[in-house]
Amino acid sequence: MIDRRLIQQAMAGEPAALQTVLEGLQEQAWAIARDFTHDWDEAEDLAQEILVEVARSLPALSDPEHLEGWCWTLGQRVCLAWKQRERRRQLLLGSLRVEEGREDPSVASRPFGTPEEGLLAEEQREGLKVALQKLSRQCRQVLELFYLDGLSLREIAVHLGVSENTVKQRLHGGRCSLRKEMETMPATAEARQRPAVKPLLEFSAGGIWEGIVGAPSPYNPWALTRPLLAQQILLQIAKTPKGVAELALAVGTEEIYVLDHLSSLEGAELVRPEEGDRYIADFFILDQGAQQVLRARSRELGQRDAQLIAAHVPEVRAAFDQCRFADQGFPWDSMRWLVLAVLLGNLGLHRMWPQVHHISYPLRPDGNRWFFCGRTCDVAPDLWPLLCSTSSEVVGGVGCFGSRAIPGKTASLPDPEQRKVIYALLDGPQPVEQVEKEAGAEAGRTKIAELLEVGIVVKEGGRLRLAVPVFTAAEDQVLCPVVDRICREVVARSRTPALQGLGDLLDALGFDHLKSQYLVMHGWMESAYLEPMIEMGLLGGVPKEVSGAWGHWAWKGSVRLMSREN
Repeated sequence: MIDRRLIQQAMAGEPAALQTVLEGLQEQAWAIARDFTHDWDEAEDLAQEILVEVARSLPALSDPEHLEGWCWTLGQRVCLAWKQRERRRQLLLGSLRVEEGREDPSVASRPFGTPEEGLLAEEQREGLKVALQKLSRQCRQVLELFYLDGLSLREIAVHLGVSENTVKQRLHGGRCSLRKEMETMPATAEARQRPAVKPLLEFSAGGIWEGIVGAPSPYNPWALTRPLLAQQILLQIAKTPKGVAELALAVGTEEIYVLDHLSSLEGAELVRPEEGDRYIADFFILDQGAQQVLRARSRELGQRDAQLIAAHVPEVRAAFDQCRFADQGFPWDSMRWLVLAVLLGNLGLHRMWPQVHHISYPLRPDGNRWFFCGRTCDVAPDLWPLLCSTSSEVVGGVGCFGSRAIPGKTASLPDPEQRKVIYALLDGPQPVEQVEKEAGAEAGRTKIAELLEVGIVVKEGGRLRLAVPVFTAAEDQVLCPVVDRICREVVARSRTPALQGLGDLLDALGFDHLKSQYLVMHGWMESAYLEPMIEMGLLGGVPKEVSGAWGHWAWKGSVRLMSREN
């Protein structure tokens, strides 16, 4: 039992008395710490923290008689704070996913999130310690004070003698630097070979293929480019050839991992070997700068296309009025998106520009014919490219278009069984039983229900009718000559001049090793004509909401308007 008078002297700040009181509480502090940690070494350190907090808080003790009970309560608080710090430390060193409990708008809730969730496992903690040591002293100091010691921004600012804003800036810089260090650590190589949850690149393909997406083929380009490490390698050789050792150093992994990926990518003809055992990507990989340059060129092209089309709208409208669409319930205002955007801006230009859209794609090792393209994910996707697809059979065909800028609308075609229902209604309304029979009994009933739900088919009494416009040879004979004449002018006055300057532009962007694919890139650029056409009032307002039938159409027989062939 510590003497009351001695406790009062310690509370008053008497050094000798304070030392005596702390010595008297030492055994109690160690017992509190030992019961909390169950570890001798950690208990020793924690006991010292308890005694330091006792010394700091002793002047606030209200009754000297309650010193030991007060010490126990204070010790529990210190232990809980220690446990919270250790939990943060384990989270930081174990998975780089710091769970920050305090409200602080300057710090992301998961500030060390890497391009792939769960990138680091328990055995990689030592690697993080090494990475921390590579940071500047200022950044490392702020990271440790905030995440490991649990200090607030204000406490760190006071401790370092700087402003809170400076602390925020150092936190941000430290997080970014640490993430970069961790992404290139050899210890992360195995994890980076898993599919990237947050990819560095997004890919698209053009050409002819069947079953390529998700197929087990060893040449599947989608599967080969999905791992994070593969994407890091591809970014390194997008424009400049590099050797295996150079790549391993650049991405921070073992040479065997790099060689394994390069071998697979070479087999699928996505990379090619160069002299000196170096490799370079054999498809376009557009970084942020290249995307911005090509988008600017595409916008210029779209403006020219839209102006040329605008001059011919009265001519197109006159031809449209000669057709039966109004009788079908589809006046000009509801059809001009289809006529101006699809027939003129897409299908017609494909027919009139065969040197770009009808090229022969190279035969690939998987038996398909395609070209690949990659874009870094640091640029938001364009909202206004036209998404358009068609499918035809002897009896007729169906089509659909959409745009990312139109909520909830993507270009998805009815499946083959649903198309049987549509084909049964091409000549007009039919009894439900007749359509079911033509579409195939049980399957027909299911497909009718699906088309009724999205609104492509409507039921009136015991009969079904299409709720989308239908093109026939009669409409084709009226509209096709007008559409082709206008598209021929657009190609001659807008598209062809733009194509002639594309080579120099791609050379300047560093893609001269891909000259054989320059023509393909022009087809991928796609004129951005939709947005200027809307701004000019040619298409009317952008739909706020669309039904499942919006953007769909059908045709019967051989209708050249729907063909992409010249």
